[in-house]
Amino acid sequence: MTMRAAAAAGAVASRRVGLGSAVTALVLTLAAAGCVSPAARHSAASEHLGAQTAVRELRPAAVTIPRGRGSMPRPVTLPRVAGGLPRPVTLRTSGGDYGISRRGTIRWLGTARRRAHPAVSHPAGFVWVSWPVGAWATMRRGHLVIVRNRTVLWRSTHSYRVKDAAHMNEVLTGRPGIATEVGPSGPWYMASWHGPEHLVRVAGWPVMWTRSGNLLATLQRRGSRSYGFAVFSPAGVRLATLATRLNVSAWDASYEDLASGTFWFVTGSGDLVRTDGAAAKVVANIRALGLGSVSSVTILSGGLIQLLPGNWRQGQLILYPGGQLFARIPAPKGQPPGFGQLLADPSAQMVAYILYDSSGVASTVFVVRPGSAPVAVYHTSRGGGVCGLPPLAWRGSWLLYTPPLSHAVLIDTAPNHRIIGLPSTLPGSNGRTIRVQAVSWR
Repeated sequence: MTMRAAAAAGAVASRRVGLGSAVTALVLTLAAAGCVSPAARHSAASEHLGAQTAVRELRPAAVTIPRGRGSMPRPVTLPRVAGGLPRPVTLRTSGGDYGISRRGTIRWLGTARRRAHPAVSHPAGFVWVSWPVGAWATMRRGHLVIVRNRTVLWRSTHSYRVKDAAHMNEVLTGRPGIATEVGPSGPWYMASWHGPEHLVRVAGWPVMWTRSGNLLATLQRRGSRSYGFAVFSPAGVRLATLATRLNVSAWDASYEDLASGTFWFVTGSGDLVRTDGAAAKVVANIRALGLGSVSSVTILSGGLIQLLPGNWRQGQLILYPGGQLFARIPAPKGQPPGFGQLLADPSAQMVAYILYDSSGVASTVFVVRPGSAPVAVYHTSRGGGVCGLPPLAWRGSWLLYTPPLSHAVLIDTAPNHRIIGLPSTLPGSNGRTIRVQAVSWR
């Protein structure tokens, strides 16, 4: 799957067209998506509206754990998490994986086994594509080729004056076929997996294959500052025009939900629309919700909808899948805040998110329930890492928070907000210390 470098006339910045269904929204700022320098991150967690005082951090105590046959080369003293855990977790280190049981004992699980994949040499300029898994695109003598392992799945009939596949502006693959655009603002083509490509004589570019098997595309003429959306059949026939005369901001607020195969966008009249490529449905109206514009639409776990307003001082809104209001998350006072990951629990009953202070080091975790103000459930003065990997993970009513610059904790989102600290290092053989690289629920 490629990323569009720029829209026509240089009016639109690059935007992702899909990174997989396992990933939930990572909102780093209300003003714009992406990583920013610590000096540019401004949050005021202590001034957050409706926030309660965050609880203190706890650390585990160390005890001696007997070592059996088949474990580490030498017996070591491993820490024990006092009080036990609600669910087991796994600690990943360079020396192998360790498991923490519900009783709080830690044992070595061994070295993780990696699946053996066939040795495939990928040429310079190749790109991974979205379907099937493990497939990639490359150029061979001017022809676009889709390959999986060493098997050629599809080869273009036409040859293109493109250096490599990375310079094709889009290479979208799905069960119905292939859609590709040749260079920025160039012509675009569609093809089935068993046939040649054909030119789509409409100005624009492909966006995503939808659940219905039809293709969602952006409409935009060269030099125009107006955008639209339309649906095309696998044969390249335009089936419906969904929106026209959208400005750059409205176009950029659209969202490709690859997990469900649906596309979301906001019309000029403020309607939030969902389509599966066969039918379109108005889910809500942002004007009725009190918003003048929306800078981002994201679908969370359980189908909850996250709306980031164009004006960051309006905070953000969470809607139920049907469009009803779940909760309003107010913006902190002061300068534009730095927001970290926002994650809904699997049952769609709670939403957790992170706020960073102006230095980007201290962080506070908040939990929001339907119709309630956000509640601070944890604070660390050295968590940081606004540009790190998503650090939140739900398991029931418990949150696993893994700040890149501090030790991981388990947070009970119940009213008492019990905090269980997890070790950031473990003792290894020969007196060495092993750093914990990642933590996950088991």
